[in-house]
Amino acid sequence: MLRDAAYQVQLPGDRAILHKIALELIELVFGGKPPVPRPLEPGVEPDSTPHPIDPIAGDLAQHALLASELPGEVGLELLNARKLYLRRGAEHSERMFQGDNAAEQWRSLAELLHEPEDGEALRRAALCLMRGGRPKDAEPLLHEAINLLRRGRHRAAEGVTLSTLGLLQSETGRREEARQTLQDALMIHRETGNRNSEGASLANLAHLHAVEGDLDRAISNYDDALRLHEEVDDRRHQAIAYGNIGLIHMMKRQPDLAHEYYRRALATQRELGLRRSEGITLGNLASLNYEVGKLEHAARLYAEALAVHVEVGNRRFQGVSKCDFALCLLAMGQAGEAEVLWKEGESVLRELGDTSSLSRKLNGMRNACSQAGVAPFDAGPTP
Repeated sequence: MLRDAAYQVQLPGDRAILHKIALELIELVFGGKPPVPRPLEPGVEPDSTPHPIDPIAGDLAQHALLASELPGEVGLELLNARKLYLRRGAEHSERMFQGDNAAEQWRSLAELLHEPEDGEALRRAALCLMRGGRPKDAEPLLHEAINLLRRGRHRAAEGVTLSTLGLLQSETGRREEARQTLQDALMIHRETGNRNSEGASLANLAHLHAVEGDLDRAISNYDDALRLHEEVDDRRHQAIAYGNIGLIHMMKRQPDLAHEYYRRALATQRELGLRRSEGITLGNLASLNYEVGKLEHAARLYAEALAVHVEVGNRRFQGVSKCDFALCLLAMGQAGEAEVLWKEGESVLRELGDTSSLSRKLNGMRNACSQAGVAPFDAGPTP
């Protein structure tokens, strides 16, 4: 209380000096100011090396803000320091799977940047919210980013952001909107020669075809996407494509091919530390084992997948995996535990507004309950 009272009696200019001194002393303790990362590029993953100061970058950004009212070159330097620490804080929060915190820092950074970096910061904020199961909060940020990028005629960045919007629309069950958005994105990628993003949009379109049941077209799009990812040596998207191709083979009742692609996906995801993608692949591999009757192995994989989803804050797949795990438990004769778990998963999907996944899970649950000779877990209307 005494410290706070002493702070409040300082003149505003003196307070700014105190924050500047605090910032400089903390930097000194941590070995100096970290390097400035390269400018944000649309669709390119951050490459900044972690620094010991990153866990407190958010605090340093606040010190820089409160000190930036100092006049002249000093104030400009402190504004640049705020940009630096917001960027490092956002990237650190993403590495720690603190999606809400990362999204807030990306949004604050966007307010300080010029085109097209401001649009990319908003897109990254939206991605963090999407990964955390908050598509309704993410979508306005994507539209804001697209408007900024169109106004500045940044076509390549617009294409990348449209691809993210198309993915969001697909994941929230708006298939026709998603199809048009992804086709618009694909046209821009080809126009601007963005081969990497072209592969990502093809993969998003393939996912849409798979949801609609056009599995041959989905496989064709995924194969095209995989060739592009290999061409530009994008191993992250290669790993995602392996997992998605495995899912299509599982849907086509080709378990051996599905298992091989899941194996490739897991190996690459674990090598690259892609925990979110690893959790999704583990869940799909669990479903494959469930479908071929290896129930105990499936249950272990579902439990492992759920642990990863919780670790990385992947709310949507927590809901999906709980519903799937519940049907495995039902098949193992554990109807009580299955009902509790299924209702937990259903609640998550309803909360997120994922009507497409919820509809599939409801139908699957009712069929499984009928086969098991038990009452359906939910008598509510299909969305």
